[in-house]
Amino acid sequence: MKLIDLFRIEVEKFYGLNPGETKVKTRRLEIREPRQIIQYLCKKDNLGSLGYIAKNTSSWNTDHTTVLHSFKTITKLRNLESKLDDDITQIENIISKKRSDNRSRKYYLKSDGFIILETSNLHDILKRIHYILTEGKKDNYTIEIETRKNCKRIFELNKIK
Repeated sequence: MKLIDLFRIEVEKFYGLNPGETKVKTRRLEIREPRQIIQYLCKKDNLGSLGYIAKNTSSWNTDHTTVLHSFKTITKLRNLESKLDDDITQIENIISKKRSDNRSRKYYLKSDGFIILETSNLHDILKRIHYILTEGKKDNYTIEIETRKNCKRIFELNKIK
């Protein structure tokens, strides 16, 4: 299951909608607002490009501007309506509990066979790789990124000059 689907399912459950009902083309408030919340949460969590989010949260031809509009609208409404803000906070907590298994994933960054970083944040790995390539003493590096599930990616990298 994609994370976008998890977000959609949980928001639909929270608002008592039938599965997939937020993907129906309609402007009715009881459907539109949950759909905008899904798009807001997906953008906030950076689950993909805006076009990808639009394509996966509606069943008709929407584009990135729809997601931008949803994000701006819900951001504004969260500041104005405390009930909506509370609802979104509850939904975020529900999703956070469901995602805990995915979030506990560990990444191991290895260089020349030695673990040089263990983290659950992929961004930390990218920062470390950048540091290695800009500040490292060698011209070539073999970098290996491994998860606990033994999924490995090996990269041959050249120093940035």
